[in-house]
Amino acid sequence: MTLARWLRRWIRPAGRNPIVYHTVYETDLAVAEHDPRRGARILAFLSAEGLAPARIVFTPEPAPLAILRRVHADAYLESVESPEGLQPILPATRSTNP
Repeated sequence: MTLARWLRRWIRPAGRNPIVYHTVYETDLAVAEHDPRRGARILAFLSAEGLAPARIVFTPEPAPLAILRRVHADAYLESVESPEGLQPILPATRSTNP
């Protein structure tokens, strides 16, 4: 069974499932196994196979700080603004040695 056929079997019946994607997700992070275009390629594949019609693909709006503060502490929000703050939640960084 091809990947497209398998996906059609599981995704098409639930065609109301939204897909949220934004090009800002393509940030090139300096981590070992990160592909900045992975999401875009997956969305392109799903669209080409008819599994992600435009009516279910949404581009999110930036969340206001007041909403983020409802679920995150100020210290956390400040920490993720710097690369060092992202270290605990991302895989190991790439080696600078060839």
